[in-house]
Amino acid sequence: MFVLVSFFSFAALDQPVLRQLYTSLAMVVTSSVHLFHFLTNFSEVGDRLANVGLAYLRSMVLLLLSVALGSGMGLLLGFAAGMRPNSPQATAVSAVSFIGVLTPSFLTSLFVMLAFVRYISPAVGVRFILLSPSVSVFDFRRLLAPAIVLAVRPLAYVTQVTIGALQEVIYTDHVRTAHAKGLPPRVVLSRHVLSNVALPVLTSINSSFYFSLSSLLVVEWLFNWSGIGLQLLEAVSKRDAETASYLLVSVGLTMLLINTAVKIAMRHIDPRVAESESVIS
Repeated sequence: MFVLVSFFSFAALDQPVLRQLYTSLAMVVTSSVHLFHFLTNFSEVGDRLANVGLAYLRSMVLLLLSVALGSGMGLLLGFAAGMRPNSPQATAVSAVSFIGVLTPSFLTSLFVMLAFVRYISPAVGVRFILLSPSVSVFDFRRLLAPAIVLAVRPLAYVTQVTIGALQEVIYTDHVRTAHAKGLPPRVVLSRHVLSNVALPVLTSINSSFYFSLSSLLVVEWLFNWSGIGLQLLEAVSKRDAETASYLLVSVGLTMLLINTAVKIAMRHIDPRVAESESVIS
């Protein structure tokens, strides 16, 4: 007890001694009450954690699918346009990708829902289930539409970054020298171009997670997808601080893990990144 009081008293060293003692005792009592509440309502806490875990699983499946879809298509379009920067196709891809980055997610959601209901579903003869909460999280019919919406901005951003990185690399001296030596275009691309394009592209994929994560609440609400965003909105409306805190902590841990994984990958691709970080530190 004395150790706890001494520890909490550091938070108010600029206050009088009696005030410090009162503040410390109040914090200890409050912490004890929260601990007692946690222990006596352990089953309720377990149910909340289970619901948060299920919502986290739903959102992660949606996020990973959208980022993989958007990044993959962005790489293909970026390489196709970046290797021919002066062609009409490259100009069109750059213009469309610029519009895709600026388009808000709720507007994209409305276009996608209209396209699925009016055109795609009747054409392929499959009823896409957009709003039914009883459908499984792994049901592709339910997952496809929100994944497309979340993939639009990553696709556009990765396309722009890939085009810009390629335009900087293909005109450098070492690439021109490789072409002058008579090396095949495939060898030049694999040895001299990809290694220099990998870092900015990887950074753009990392940013794509944040693009999708920032739009998650709107997309989940529009498509009635019971993930982190929709659960957080319901927790805030019900003033459920505990559930909201669990959801926010899960989002924070996910961002931390993504950043760590990207930094490890960047150090593996280019050791100069680790050297620059050691110099800065």
